[in-house]
Amino acid sequence: MINRIKMAIVTMLCMGALAINGCSAKLLYGDPISKLPYQNYSDRSEGFVRQLLDSTVYIHVLKENGQKGSGSGIVINARYGIILTAAHVVVDCREVRVVTRSGIEYEPKDIKIYSEYDVALIIIGKKIDATPASFSVNTPLVGDTVYVCGSPYGYRQFNSLSKGILSGIDRKTGNYPGVLYQTDATVLPGNSGGPWYNAEGQLIAMTTMWRPYSGNVGFGIPIDTLKNYLTGAYENVE
Repeated sequence: MINRIKMAIVTMLCMGALAINGCSAKLLYGDPISKLPYQNYSDRSEGFVRQLLDSTVYIHVLKENGQKGSGSGIVINARYGIILTAAHVVVDCREVRVVTRSGIEYEPKDIKIYSEYDVALIIIGKKIDATPASFSVNTPLVGDTVYVCGSPYGYRQFNSLSKGILSGIDRKTGNYPGVLYQTDATVLPGNSGGPWYNAEGQLIAMTTMWRPYSGNVGFGIPIDTLKNYLTGAYENVE
């Protein structure tokens, strides 16, 4: 009986995610993101939340097999439209579109994919309406506050921000070749490629995966790993 209930819940979750992905293209030209209000947190001003969300983008994709999907991204450079995301969000895609919080949609000029470490760079090649993220220069500590931004389950959840703590900084999981950070902040499908910020609003990691049925257990690629792939980001951007 318990197994049947679990299967029913999984089915409902999968159907909900597919339904959102299936209508993402229509929503893309529907409700402008700029109409969505900023949430206010008791311990943070609207300006702080605005800073985090304005450097996060929604990514809508059409895979080679015709399946629609979505993910998140981090604005690294607004002048040239350079966006960091997870490789699994944009790999094997026939179409990729990036939407900033202002509701403007952009088509990439180039996409650089580094699948081994699940990192990708989207190059728009022109100025975009967004605010670049600022990088942390300090190694975070277990117990530090973490803010996770992104688009869990697609466009309707764009501008989502969850708060938790850094649960670990030396995690090894699955076939991932490097070390990952762990958080108890809510991480769901659609958050992939989105940013993790510290209490100062500085980027410390990027969402790569989450563990279903385990409570809030999400994993992020540390900023030091991400920096390794930014060296060639400005080649042929103009």
